[in-house]
Amino acid sequence: MTREKSLSVFAVSLLPWFMVFCLFSCRDGSAKEKNEKNYDRIIILGPNLVQIVSSLGFSEKIVGIDSWSDKSLARKDAARVGGILDPNLELITLLEPDLVLVAGDPTRLNDFLSEYSVKTIGFSVEDTQDILNAISEISSLLSAEGEGLKLSEKIRQELRAISPSGFIPRPKVLLAITSDVSSPENFMSASSETFLGEIIGIAGGENAVGVNAVLYPEISKEAVLLLDPDIIIEFRPTNTPEKYDSLSLVSRWEKVYPGIKAVRRGCVHICFDEKILIPGPGFPESAQFLHLFIQRAVDAED
Repeated sequence: MTREKSLSVFAVSLLPWFMVFCLFSCRDGSAKEKNEKNYDRIIILGPNLVQIVSSLGFSEKIVGIDSWSDKSLARKDAARVGGILDPNLELITLLEPDLVLVAGDPTRLNDFLSEYSVKTIGFSVEDTQDILNAISEISSLLSAEGEGLKLSEKIRQELRAISPSGFIPRPKVLLAITSDVSSPENFMSASSETFLGEIIGIAGGENAVGVNAVLYPEISKEAVLLLDPDIIIEFRPTNTPEKYDSLSLVSRWEKVYPGIKAVRRGCVHICFDEKILIPGPGFPESAQFLHLFIQRAVDAED
């Protein structure tokens, strides 16, 4: 699996993360059709979909989740059923689900589970509108339209609480998605067409990468120097943030790019929270998080 593909699956799934979807879609049936069945045993492959189902109040119906999802959002005895690209098909059948939700293309699971009469639906969620669409589709599927409307309105209220007009001019923000094998001289970022790129705008910034033919392009040292961002936010998703030293990570950027604006103004930040990379119903919180960094940069310039 290529590095870009892995990150994309995590991102969207996560967001390998972070990140493989285009427009919202459903496969193998449509959730728009009125559901006449009560689903009691749900398996979900995709952290964002787990968040949605849990936020709608159906955690106790989630009997299986993927390798990356937050287990606390499902029932206590929920099983890990593998990843989106490598699900444990045998375990999935043993759990006897009546509904399987997949972040991405559900073809493989659908082909396998169709003989068991298990409804399988795939969702592709790339931007914030796709998240709201997914909430509507899933709430309809679970006959919980009222809860879906409440959740969507809550999200809209949280977005309104963030600076509605942003900053003029908007600071240029460079997102760096890194791991132990990447460095300030070679890392992955997110274009404006992605969920992460969009929440930069919601938070009041301008995505330094802008529109790009590649959703999650690799960024070189030369590109960073050319972009000269006002703010750098390094996303280093991990379950063990205690093993990292934020100051040493910041110092790596300072050593490589002593002359760029973000370094000169002390606007290089490290984030270990992988939840920010998940395109789910908590995205207003992620936007608020970025907004605080942007506000700090604006205040520093003043």
